Amino acid sequence: MPGEQAAQQEGVRDCWPRATLIVFAVLGWILVDSLRWDWEVNPQYSYGWLVPFFSAYLFWKRWASRPAPVKCEGGSWRGRVRGRWLLLVVVLGLVLLPTRILRESSPDWAVVRWALGLEVVALMWALLGWMGGRAFALHFAWPLGFLLVAVPWPSGVELEVTQGLMQRVALVTAEVVGWMGYQANAKGNLIELSSGMVGVDEACSGVRSLQSMLMASLLLGELQRLGAVRRIVLVAAGIGFALLFNLLRSLLLVGIAIGSGLQELEKWHDSAGLGILVLSLGALLGVLRLLGGKRAAGDEAAEAGVGERGMVGLGGVGVVAALLWVAAVEAGTEAWYRTREAGRAGRMGWEVRWDRIGDALREQPISAQVRKILAYEKGRSVDFERDDGSRWRLFFFHWAPGRTSTQAARSHRPEVCLPATGRTLAGEFPAVKVRVGGKEVPFRVYEFQSAGPVLHVFFCLWEEGNEDLGESGLEQEWSAKGRLQRAWMGRRNLGQQSLEVIVAGFPHLAQAQAAFEEMAGRLLVPVD
Repeated sequence: MPGEQAAQQEGVRDCWPRATLIVFAVLGWILVDSLRWDWEVNPQYSYGWLVPFFSAYLFWKRWASRPAPVKCEGGSWRGRVRGRWLLLVVVLGLVLLPTRILRESSPDWAVVRWALGLEVVALMWALLGWMGGRAFALHFAWPLGFLLVAVPWPSGVELEVTQGLMQRVALVTAEVVGWMGYQANAKGNLIELSSGMVGVDEACSGVRSLQSMLMASLLLGELQRLGAVRRIVLVAAGIGFALLFNLLRSLLLVGIAIGSGLQELEKWHDSAGLGILVLSLGALLGVLRLLGGKRAAGDEAAEAGVGERGMVGLGGVGVVAALLWVAAVEAGTEAWYRTREAGRAGRMGWEVRWDRIGDALREQPISAQVRKILAYEKGRSVDFERDDGSRWRLFFFHWAPGRTSTQAARSHRPEVCLPATGRTLAGEFPAVKVRVGGKEVPFRVYEFQSAGPVLHVFFCLWEEGNEDLGESGLEQEWSAKGRLQRAWMGRRNLGQQSLEVIVAGFPHLAQAQAAFEEMAGRLLVPVD
C-alpha cells in the first residue's frame, strides 16, 4: 500500500508538467487571437500564422539542452518559488486585463499591440523563472521572444523603412529600364511607363518579403544555434536578398508591361511575389551553409545529461490559478464591452450622394490587389474637372462592422498612400468640419507637393455607431485620448467609412478649402 500511494503521488507530480503546457498554449492563443486580424488584413504579415508553430518548435529544441531547475530542499524538480518571480507574474497578470480591453477597441494601435505582445512573452518567461530559476528562464528567452516577430511594426517605422526601401527599388528599376532604351520614371513606389503605371497596387504596402525574410533569418539562426555575429550576418543577408529579389521582381513586371501590356500584370503579380520569396529563401540557405551552421559548443554534452534533469512544471496550484486568471481576463474583457454595447445607437453617420456633384464623373477602376489589401465592403473611385479648371479625385470606402474593420480602414490614409505615389507631405492643417444634418463631420486637411500642381487633400475616417463629437461624446480621433475614451465607452468592431477628396488647381489652401466645403455640403447627406 505505501508503495502504491507513492506511485500515485509520483504520477500526479508527473502530470503537472504536461498541464503546464496548457497554460503556455492558452497564453499563446491570447496573442494569436489578438494578431490574427492583422495577419488577415495585411498581406505583408501573413507569415504570422507560422510564427507560433516555429516558436513552439524552437522551445522544444531547446528543451533537450535545458539547465537543471533550481532545487528546493525536498529535491523537487519544479524549482524553488522565489518571491521576485512570483511578484513579476502577479504584476504582469494584472496589467494583462486593461491591455486586453484597450486592444479590443483599438486593434490598430501599435502601442497596445506591442504592449500585449511583450506582456504575454514576459509572462511566459516569468512563469519559467518561477518554475526553474533565472538560468532556466534565460535558456528559453529566444524561442519566446521569437513570437514578437509576428507583431506588426508601428506604422511610422514601417513607413520609414519599407516605403523608403520600395521607393529606392522603384528608382533603380526606372534607371535600369532607361539604360535599356525604354522610357520609365519613378514616382514613389510606382514606375511610370508610356503605357501607364506599374506597381499601383503596392501604393499602400512596402517591400514584399522583407518582414518574412527577417523572420526566416532569425529562425534559421536559432535552429543552427549560431553565435551572435553569425546571426547578425544572416539577418543582414536576408534583408539584402529581399531587396535584391524585389528589384528583380520589379524589373520582371515592368518587362511584362512593356512587352505584353499592363493588362497582363494581374496574371503575373502573385506568381512573381511567390517566386522572389522562394529565391530569397534559397539564397539565404546558401549563406547559412557558408556560415557553417554548426551547433553551439556544448549542446551535445548538455543533451546527454537530459535524463538527469527530470521534469518541471507549475504544480497543481499554479496551473489552476493561471488558467482561472486567464479565463477571468477574457471573461472580464467581454463583459466590459457587452454591458456597454447594450444601449449603443444604431448606424449614425452619412453617405455620399454622387448625383449631387453636378459634373461628369469618370470612374477609376480599383485593382484586385488594392481591393484585397483594403478588404472593404464597397468602394468607389471617381474623378472630374470643374469649369474653374480644378481637378478632383474622390475615394469612398465602406467597411461593415467586424473584427477587421478598424485595421482595414486605417490602413488607407493619405499620409500612407500618397507618399508612395511620389508626393511629399508639405503639412497638415487644422481640420475642417462639414455640417451634415445635425452633426459636424471632421475632415483632416493635408497639402502635398509633387512635380505637378500642389495637391490639397481632405480626409475623413468615420466610425459608424459612435456618438457625436461633443465634449461628453466619443472623439473620433487617432490620439491616445480618443482611443482611451473609445475603450472606456465600450466601442469596438464598429463599421467604418472613409472619404478622401484630392483637389488640384488651387494655388492657395483657402481657395481649395472653400471649394471643398461647398462641394461637401452638397455631397454628404445624413443617415439615421
